[in-house]
Amino acid sequence: RRQARRLTCDVAVPLRTVGDHSYRIQVFRLLFVDVDEYVQPNPERTFETLSTLVTKAEKDGTKMFHPREGMDAEEAHEAMREDPMPWYPEYARELHRLLRFSEHETIDQPLLQVHIISTESEDPTGDLERCSERIQNSKMASDGFLQPGIVLSCLVLHDKTAPTEQLEQTIQLVRNQRPNLKLQVLEIDFDGVGAEGNVPELGQGKSRALGEATTHAIAQLEEFVEKLIKQEVLPWMEIRIRQLHSYISSTRKGFRNQLKSFLLGSSKRADEFLPESALFGATSIETQLRTLADLSFLIQDYELAASTYRLLSSDFKAKKAWKHYAGAQEWLGYSLGVAQAAHRDIYHAYENALNAYVKSGAENRAYAVRASLFWARFSACNGFLVDAANVLVQGAGVDGFPGKTGVLLESAAYCYAMNHQQPLLRKFVFNIVLAGHKYNQDGHTRHALRCYASVFEIFEESRWGYIKEHVAFMIGRKAKALGNAELEAEAFMSLLTCTHAPVETQSAYLDLFKKASAALSDCQKDALAGKIGLPQFNMEDVHVHFQGQLCFEDDIPVQSSMNWEGFHKLLIPKEKLGSTTWLDGGDLGRARYITNNTVANEWIGVDITVTNTLQIPLELPNVSLVSEFVDEKHDHHAKEMLEVPELKVALLPGEMRKLTLWIRPLCKGLLTIKGITWSFFGILRGERQFQVKGQKMKGVNSNSLHAGQRKYSPWKRLSFKVLADMPRLTVEFDGLENSTFEGEVCPFRLRLANVGRATLENLRFCFDTSEIVPSSSESPHEVFRGLGEDHPTNGSGHDRILASSTVKGLHLSTFGASLQLEGGDVVSWPMWWSSMCNGNRTFRMAFYYESSVPLKGMEYRILHLTFTLTTTPLFTIATHRFESETSASSKVLEVRLQHESLGVDLRPRTIFSLDPGWTLKKLGDSDLLPECIQNGQEHSFVLVASEAKDGELGLSCSSSSDDCNVPSLHRDHQVVQNLLERIKSTPLAKGEWDMGLVLYWTADDPQRDMRWGLSRMVSLGVEEWGRLQAVLRPVVSESYHDFRSQPICVLQVDLHVHNGLPCPVEYWVSLSEAEDEPIRRGLKWRVGDTWETCGTLLASSSCFWSGVLTTAPTCLSSHTTATVPLEVSVLSARHHRLNGCRLHWKRTGSDEDVQHQSVPSCTLWVRPSE
Repeated sequence: RRQARRLTCDVAVPLRTVGDHSYRIQVFRLLFVDVDEYVQPNPERTFETLSTLVTKAEKDGTKMFHPREGMDAEEAHEAMREDPMPWYPEYARELHRLLRFSEHETIDQPLLQVHIISTESEDPTGDLERCSERIQNSKMASDGFLQPGIVLSCLVLHDKTAPTEQLEQTIQLVRNQRPNLKLQVLEIDFDGVGAEGNVPELGQGKSRALGEATTHAIAQLEEFVEKLIKQEVLPWMEIRIRQLHSYISSTRKGFRNQLKSFLLGSSKRADEFLPESALFGATSIETQLRTLADLSFLIQDYELAASTYRLLSSDFKAKKAWKHYAGAQEWLGYSLGVAQAAHRDIYHAYENALNAYVKSGAENRAYAVRASLFWARFSACNGFLVDAANVLVQGAGVDGFPGKTGVLLESAAYCYAMNHQQPLLRKFVFNIVLAGHKYNQDGHTRHALRCYASVFEIFEESRWGYIKEHVAFMIGRKAKALGNAELEAEAFMSLLTCTHAPVETQSAYLDLFKKASAALSDCQKDALAGKIGLPQFNMEDVHVHFQGQLCFEDDIPVQSSMNWEGFHKLLIPKEKLGSTTWLDGGDLGRARYITNNTVANEWIGVDITVTNTLQIPLELPNVSLVSEFVDEKHDHHAKEMLEVPELKVALLPGEMRKLTLWIRPLCKGLLTIKGITWSFFGILRGERQFQVKGQKMKGVNSNSLHAGQRKYSPWKRLSFKVLADMPRLTVEFDGLENSTFEGEVCPFRLRLANVGRATLENLRFCFDTSEIVPSSSESPHEVFRGLGEDHPTNGSGHDRILASSTVKGLHLSTFGASLQLEGGDVVSWPMWWSSMCNGNRTFRMAFYYESSVPLKGMEYRILHLTFTLTTTPLFTIATHRFESETSASSKVLEVRLQHESLGVDLRPRTIFSLDPGWTLKKLGDSDLLPECIQNGQEHSFVLVASEAKDGELGLSCSSSSDDCNVPSLHRDHQVVQNLLERIKSTPLAKGEWDMGLVLYWTADDPQRDMRWGLSRMVSLGVEEWGRLQAVLRPVVSESYHDFRSQPICVLQVDLHVHNGLPCPVEYWVSLSEAEDEPIRRGLKWRVGDTWETCGTLLASSSCFWSGVLTTAPTCLSSHTTATVPLEVSVLSARHHRLNGCRLHWKRTGSDEDVQHQSVPSCTLWVRPSE
């Protein structure tokens, strides 16, 4: 096919068109076209050609552009180093070529005719005539677009091997026939060219040629063309422009001509309904204007071209010739752009052209696309990438051909991504997805897949769930159609992360993923290992469990150094304390802030949180850690030097769970934990790398450490220096429950085991609570090796005795120096626990030990642990003291025990005084220390505290004769004495009696063995009541009362009267004479025909004393207590204060005056039936 050839010439000649000033043109370009190619464009042929070009680019394959969230302009330009649309320039050139020679523009008008003849021809003059006839018979000549006076030239081809006379003869014949014709001889060696006779390429490079054409011939041709341009073409264009401008000025410029044009243009004529091609012929004034504008543009007089295009646009717009108007506005914009006019005017001309092309009809939409491509290229070259993208989007909006629309949208998306200030990723994503949709409509599946896949990674990191689901499904479907199993599996795997989808849809996505994964090879499965997004692992927040120089139990939270500093100072010897930090225990240099020290054959755990975001269950058969291990010889080992167990996990829908993954190095070296790996339904192997983030450690120089490691605390470091074997101590509390009663004394055994391989020695420990009492009655330690065989330790019994001391609130216990625990040995020691306070009690213990073989970097180890107990009250004790006149050396006490715990029976055993100068005895025949008090019951008794004789221990008042002596009840007398000393040393509350009382008790618990404890009476109520005491106590009733049906509720209240005198007294109670509260006396009650005083209404008007208001005189013996039942009537459900009760008494048989005293009031709470 004969193709058009472009020639660019450096002319550098001065020109002057219509103005007074000249300008210099530097470069002039000519396009050589065969006369048969000079035809009108065909829209259908244009669409077919472009579609074929897009299909060819689809088969060739292109590179995908993968932007990401947060990327800057420099990163975007780096990612676009390889053009994802390398075929786009060819697409634009082909569109421009197919739309040449349109009837509404003269930009492609002929400027030069070149007739080509050969000296080998038998009739060269006939060939010349036939060339002239072809031109005269062409469409451009028939339409009148062949400009008069156009430059004519002739190119004579001559074979170098042919005789020279033949060349001279041909030249003479041509000059005789056409004397004004410009001739140029091109001598070519046809034998070297070959049978095809290739024509040389015309271009800027003067050394290029097709076939074997010589460089000399090409230089002659280019020199001939440049000479024609300078001497013939450019002068002819100057003259033609002046002629057209003079003609137009005489017909269009001036007020008279403009008024005439306006009047004629507004009249209705029949030719307005003709096509635009028929309206504007070659001789019309509009065509002459367009020719003037196009010639001015070609000769680079852009100001004249712009003014002419404006004048022409007004004419076309007035006559509603929208296609011609669009063409004038389009080239007006080009002229303004090259002349560097305001960007607003340029963009306005483009919009007018685009809208006019749309208005002119669907057959002209290709011109709108061409204008969009030109304007986009112009904006992009001037740095306006966003404007270029907007132009392309507008062009795609008017295009009705899907394939061409996809090209424009994809180009616009890349312009948004390449923005110089900041990539506009949202607009990029929208347009690239829409481009893929248009490609898909046109059947360009590979282009559609490429567009969808380019935004796949952005959707993975964003929250656009619905568009992500749409794109992933389209990618999976298209990849399946194209046979790309890896991309299909990746797309369907991404669909599994769509949490907004219903359960049925998620199950369907899972089935699609399983089917796609089944067709993958092992290499493809390995490539997808890092792309599995389910389940969600929090790779930034991890917690590492390891046992270094300072060991912590798993249930101990990470604590600061200040919490354990006192323990360390007490346990660590002074000679080793100077080079020790609380964390690493040795000066390891800068590496101590980057790596942790651990011991071979010890487990390292990593806590990580996993979440199932779906509504369907997930199965992870094999979850384990991924690590790298380097031994002392710097050899890399993966499996043989590490023990990595796999964890099987099944996650319920929406479940969040914390997993602990373990790893154990088996020898010395360097261990680095990289990440985790898991099996997804047994199909694919997923893998994620840790990206730990943590707070920067205080006191660490940030300049001396790596930026990614200096922030990590020890419990977030994933690098370990594995040392040789060390002993490792574990501690258990045998027999100590998590729940105890207040005052309970719990015996337990401290069980110490060496689970390491090295021998342990120099064992000592300390704790921070006085509620633990170590026992020293058992001097030999019980050491168990193997399967329970008993072996006594070496050394004397004296060396094995536990020594205890207290320093600054910490209790230190040290074993003998001869105590050594080999690997697997166990030792236990009896301990006691007792707490006098309610609530949660937490104590801390630290154990110091060393290895029998010193190890560099870890000379010792300290185990830290805590234990939390809950102390609840079993019963409450209340004690009141009566003042007695019998003797100053005796005190009368009333004790009340109230049971409060459920399911446990309380058994009081012995009550005794902490003061050796007092002994307790029961008073009279009153019941003391009952055998058992069940839940909710209360027991009261009275006892007398008298001065003890020499030698008495102050222990008495027991419920049985076997329990009179407290030390005989326990195995360890020293423990009881320590507990008693601790209780006695506790200061009493202000105002209490200086003699503390202790109750020894036991309890029957069905869930545990017999409990026992020592409880101090913490509420010694010291109240002086004179010589006689009276106390009101309402009788507890569990029944409810309905005040709607029964307006009065009658309750019983007991008055307890105690005679503390050495002689009997006579007493009575009066309820009608109250002095401390105003009352209503003489309340009348109708009895038959008479009214009788039946009660006294209290001031509250809601309750009153009823029944017998004055009791009969009653005799009360010395040191005895009597109960007087009283009756109260209640009118409403609420709190009531009972007062107005007075006690009258006198000594029996004496004539002294009657003594009167008021009984303290009490509060009564009546609950309603509701």
